[in-house]
Amino acid sequence: MSGTIALPIAVLLGIVLAPFAQIWVQRTPKRLGFSSELKCSACAAELPSAALIPGLGFIKSCVCGASNTTNFALLASSIFLASFVALTSVEEPAALLIYLVVGFFLSVLSAIDMDLHILPNIIVWPMNWSVLASFTVLSLIHADWNGLFVAAIGAVVLSGILFLSFLIYPKGMGLGDVKLAITLGLLVGWLQPGVTEAIVYSLYVILLATSVAGFGGLLISWILRRERTEIPFGPFLVAGTLVVILAS
Repeated sequence: MSGTIALPIAVLLGIVLAPFAQIWVQRTPKRLGFSSELKCSACAAELPSAALIPGLGFIKSCVCGASNTTNFALLASSIFLASFVALTSVEEPAALLIYLVVGFFLSVLSAIDMDLHILPNIIVWPMNWSVLASFTVLSLIHADWNGLFVAAIGAVVLSGILFLSFLIYPKGMGLGDVKLAITLGLLVGWLQPGVTEAIVYSLYVILLATSVAGFGGLLISWILRRERTEIPFGPFLVAGTLVVILAS
């Protein structure tokens, strides 16, 4: 799909889905069941139902006076970017749907990781198995197993390298990042024509994520005048993956 067509669609998806992504962000870490109840990020008071209406969520303020515009805008931007990359990079409709759905949950996970420095298993593991199962079904339908094999290589390389990093220096890498890398590796590998490309682009993801995260950590430490600042690695992994998919 051309960028001209993909752009308005991605913008619409970001605006429409951001309020619902915020519900996942608020309820998932607490293991609460899904509902349409959206709460203020400052005082946890329930926001009016109108906040779920696309667009209105960006201007709704709570009775406590706090504005929730920033949270909605960040989530909408994240969903927009993930959707735009999927729309411009994936041609097959069934695979495109997979990338769009996964993009939504990657946005949710990035927001949770930025806030709490965790990547909840309740989202990560079902997402890993769902992506693997979906690609298996597509391979079965097309009677072509090369894509699944290459995707699996991407997942093994990306998650394997991060797992080695975890073993060498556990304080610098969480297992949540390792588990997230399984899905990211599958997404990168599925779009590559061969094993070599899957390995190379998986390495590019790690290179981009570590470089930007390292620079970001130094910048934040300098701004806050701290010797060390812990930053979540998950959002940088996701960002690196999106850049690599778009570039490849």
